[in-house]
Parts: sequence; structure tokens; C-alpha cells
Amino acid sequence: MGYVGIVDFKSNNASSVLNVVASLGYDAKLVKSVFEIENSAHLIIPGVGHIDSLVTEMDQLSLRECLTTYAKSGKSLLGICLGQHLLGRRSEESLSVKTLGVLDFEVNRIPANLEMDLRVPHVGWNSVKIDKENTIFQGIPDQSDFYFSHSYGITKKCNATLASTEHSIRFTSVAGVDNVYGVQFHPEKSQKVGRRLLENFCRL
Repeated sequence: MGYVGIVDFKSNNASSVLNVVASLGYDAKLVKSVFEIENSAHLIIPGVGHIDSLVTEMDQLSLRECLTTYAKSGKSLLGICLGQHLLGRRSEESLSVKTLGVLDFEVNRIPANLEMDLRVPHVGWNSVKIDKENTIFQGIPDQSDFYFSHSYGITKKCNATLASTEHSIRFTSVAGVDNVYGVQFHPEKSQKVGRRLLENFCRL
């Protein structure tokens, strides 16, 4: 079957994702070279921190073309949190940074609503509404709670939206087109439903 590659940037939590995928019984491997990425049967790009740091490290490792090619290969690709942002066209967090443009969306700051005590960063558990049925949701009930930790997200209309979440504004919490997926939450921190989503992805 081949291994599940988890892109190992300094600015992400690749080891946490690796541990969960491995505990599901899959051959999981931290990857950071073109060869390792190209030979992954599935690929996950985790991400925490700032988009500028993630893109800078990606370009220093000369992985931009490799990741773009992988997305077009038909093999399954998943971006988590900042990894999701990397897949889009641009991010308001750093407008000068060139993201991959694999999926057609832009990332903007999530507005706070202090009157309703909805603060930013948006940290904690929140429900995910399934807007479009997809294999990635198999066995996951609609409105399941996942763990979020972010200040930016896909807040504008997006044709790639598969699921959405409300936090002062409705934003896309799961995006996907064909073999490429992005989730705003952290499945590796989302207990049973997060494990199920990662398992669904590894089965694609």
C-alpha cells in the first residue's frame, strides 16, 4: 500500500499527526525531501504558527513544485490548519507570501464578537456542519465537535467547501476537490471523530 507521508516542517506538529496515524495501523513516516514526498501513497501537510514561516521553510527545502505536482497526481493530499491555508490562493495573514494555489480559496482573519464572548484566536471545541457528503466524513455524525486553534480561515464563499463552522462568522472548516482536502481543525487533537477522519483519509 505504501506509507502515509507527513511533511515535517519545523513550524508544524508533524510528530503528533504521525503518532495518531501510526496508532491507526498505517505505515506513517515524517518526510521532508522531494523523493520521500513523491513516494508517499498519501500525504499530510500539518501546520501551526504563521503562514510566512511555513512558506519560507517550504521554499528553502525546494518543495513548492513537488507539493504542487503531488496535488495534481491523483494521490490523496490533506492540509491541516495552516496546511489548509497553504493550499489556497492567498492569505491575509501575509499578503506578500505566495501560497500553492492548489484550491481556489483565500484566507482571511476571523472577526471577534466580544458582545457574544467570541474571541480570536478561536481555540477549543466547535461543531462542524457537513454541507456536502464526502467519503472523508464516513462514520462521522453531522455537527460533530472538532478541536480548533486559529485566527484565520476561509471566510468567503468557496466552491470547495465540504463542511463549515460558526464562530462569529461562518467559515469553511473542511474544503476539498477531487483528491485534495484541507481541514481547519486539528483532527489529531479531536479524539474519536478526529481519528475517524484521519482513518477515512488514509483509506482513500
